[in-house]
Amino acid sequence: MIIGIAGTLGSGKGMAAEYLAKKHNFTYLSVRNFFAQEVLRRGKMVTRDAIAQVALELRAQYGKTHAVEQLVGRIIVGKNIVIESIRTKEEAGYLKEKGALLWAVDADPQVRYQRILQRDASTENISFEQSIEKEMKEGVLTEVISMADTVLQNNGTKEEFFAAIDSALAKVAPKA
Repeated sequence: MIIGIAGTLGSGKGMAAEYLAKKHNFTYLSVRNFFAQEVLRRGKMVTRDAIAQVALELRAQYGKTHAVEQLVGRIIVGKNIVIESIRTKEEAGYLKEKGALLWAVDADPQVRYQRILQRDASTENISFEQSIEKEMKEGVLTEVISMADTVLQNNGTKEEFFAAIDSALAKVAPKA
């Protein structure tokens, strides 16, 4: 089983992927980390803006599904895989063509902003207004979220979110 996870900034995409990896033995791959590795390879500091710039460059050079294609190429047959940080409708479409499920994670903008503040200040030091503006500039992922097979809201506790993930997984996991 392959699950792609999309979602808004600070919604909990990474938390969902980590949970699937730790609790349900999924192999965790990340589009964001794919681009971050390229930033490092170029000898630059990994920041949100540097990752976004490299993503734009690589998508322009190799196509909008380049990162996801590279990650899918790493998949081991028979393993459950979660690919986090699906950002474009092309990436989502590519995964769905490969038989993947697409999950979207979202949360209230204020909740997401508080989470952003708790992150490393060097990459996420922005005001609430800037976070909304940045999200609008980057796209709220509405097209990708509308393609999702499952949309998870993450406004409560971690335990509530993990229970929602377990419930969503139980609906699609093959019965043993």
